[in-house]
Amino acid sequence: MSEAVMQTSCRLCLEHDDNLMNVFDVPDLDKLIYQCVCIKIVLSDSLPTDVCFKCIGELQNWMKFKKTCDDSQKTLLKHCKKSTMPSIRIQNIMNDSIEVDLSVFDHESLLDNLETSTNQSIVSFLPCHSTPLPEVITQNSI
Repeated sequence: MSEAVMQTSCRLCLEHDDNLMNVFDVPDLDKLIYQCVCIKIVLSDSLPTDVCFKCIGELQNWMKFKKTCDDSQKTLLKHCKKSTMPSIRIQNIMNDSIEVDLSVFDHESLLDNLETSTNQSIVSFLPCHSTPLPEVITQNSI
């Protein structure tokens, strides 16, 4: 490829285009390219630094799609944590029972409080895909 052809070709798709945009004329476009396609564009490597508007559009579409996927993942994980959160049943001497719904608690603060309490066990929460919790045998049930 000749130097002249290389300078009028898009760095990403190599299509010849007379209407190219320099990567460094658009704030953070070089970072966007690296995030999407892992190509690091630097001034010192003597490779073209211009991209076509079609590729810029593809990068923007990719980032929108990535954001949609990230948001969906967060929503699913949040729902998964709420729907699989165990509840604790506390029985007092009078055989009255109290249900505690753990989904209303912030997991981090709950764990912090348990860890700082004396004579308390540390509770860990299993992820959604984990196996069911084992049955606990207490002295009273033997």
